[in-house]
Amino acid sequence: MHQFDFIPYISERKGSESLSPDLYVTCAETAISINLVRHYDLIEEALALYASLKPKENQFLARSYLCYASLHRPNSSRETDKLEKCNSFIMKAIEFGLSSQRYHFIVMNSSILFWKLARPFLFAQSLHHVCKMLGIIVNALKTIQIDDTKWLLNVYVIYIESLCRSDELSLAETETQAIIKFAKDECTEDLPTIVSKLSKFSLINPDEMSTLPLDVMLIYEVNNLKTRLKKYGKDRKLISEVDDVIAKILEGAESEQVHVVTSDSLLFEVAITFLQPRMPDKVLLCFDSITKPVTDTNFKYRIKFAQADLIVKSLNEDEMSYKKSVLSIRGKAISNAQEALVNARKDDCDAATIQSGCTTLWNLCLPLLQPNLRHMILSCLQIITTLLEDIDSMSVLLRCQAHMELAKCFEDQEKLVDALEHFNKALTLDPEGKYKDTIKHFLKSINLRTNVYQKPQSVDEKAGFLLEQAKMLKNSRSGIQPLLLKIGNLLAPSTFNWGLNELSENSTNCNSIIVLREKIIKYREASE
Repeated sequence: MHQFDFIPYISERKGSESLSPDLYVTCAETAISINLVRHYDLIEEALALYASLKPKENQFLARSYLCYASLHRPNSSRETDKLEKCNSFIMKAIEFGLSSQRYHFIVMNSSILFWKLARPFLFAQSLHHVCKMLGIIVNALKTIQIDDTKWLLNVYVIYIESLCRSDELSLAETETQAIIKFAKDECTEDLPTIVSKLSKFSLINPDEMSTLPLDVMLIYEVNNLKTRLKKYGKDRKLISEVDDVIAKILEGAESEQVHVVTSDSLLFEVAITFLQPRMPDKVLLCFDSITKPVTDTNFKYRIKFAQADLIVKSLNEDEMSYKKSVLSIRGKAISNAQEALVNARKDDCDAATIQSGCTTLWNLCLPLLQPNLRHMILSCLQIITTLLEDIDSMSVLLRCQAHMELAKCFEDQEKLVDALEHFNKALTLDPEGKYKDTIKHFLKSINLRTNVYQKPQSVDEKAGFLLEQAKMLKNSRSGIQPLLLKIGNLLAPSTFNWGLNELSENSTNCNSIIVLREKIIKYREASE
């Protein structure tokens, strides 16, 4: 039987004693795995039929819970009700998996499924929604003592971050100590990654670092510098400590106490940290100290992105200037970053490297996001939006902003269909609704321009329609003026005409605008 026909087949055979109850679950799983969205009502029916047969308490019962969880998959971080339903079924599956050692694999499967389903919430602004569930999963994974410690540590780190985002700092500190102890005992090779990710939350006790290897201690010191710089800015003491850390890294590499890959990575981290506060001497020292030639492809491209950023940062106070010479230098930096990003994609660099390149290119383009300049970076915005979509980046706010700016570029070129597409994408990537009103304004504006044969109904729509016509005649003053007069008459006929008459009467007076302003104020006071 064809895979697309099995659900209607089961629906026809419902109630038949010849069908095993477990078959309903297997069919539901298959339908979900091949994304048969149009059959979700039948999938739910199949699961309901399975439940009505009072099935045995075996693995299929837990798998049916996971199917239910998949049916309530949230599509955005606004759908917290779906997340709660999803959580309830995941919890039931985990409880069942913990009931017997033979079903421990259900716990692992539940954690992986939750990670997929809760993806819209796995970024900074929405992590507090999944904090409780992540805690349950971490404790369950520790209970079954899974062999895949990397997976446990990955979930554990996100759980600790969610605690910080939920202001549960005391518990976060306790869990940080626990994860470091676990990594020391079970997987020492993962300690550098754990310390690097958790240092930014200032949860690690400095006294604990003295008992760890030198490379881990240096990772902590570098990340601690980054946190302090972000929080307090640069000062003499911090600059002095940077010199000490660079010296320690170089000494550690020379004495082979620190692996050359780790030392190069640390030098790079110091370099990109001090790009922002404009300390090119420190950055260049770090770049010059990195072992040549660079053999790791990802690392090579990350250096290229940072070097493109350094071109602009070296301008110091002129960095944000719009002088022709400065724009020329910025253009060169953008060109270098764009070329490196395209080549990084061709060389199959990992998602983190592509993300880094897109972020660098976006930051370089920011000053050019002006109505009269953004046409210069159209290709950059297309690359950024495409690549971030390809890697399914978690930086949804960056993706939203990039799609908005690309849509504006297309709107300027009268490519309204493309503009609509990207404004709609931006709307779906706006988790907190930060740009909701702005995007809807642009969408309404484009719809007015595309529906030229549809007569506007309300006064606002008529005024909006005329305004869009005026925008299209921006280089024709004689054409715009009558349209603007119509708009004024539509929105405030009596007040607008009074204002025009007053302006006409005082047109010979050099202070006509001031006089008119005073009359408007008196008019408002009288009307109140």
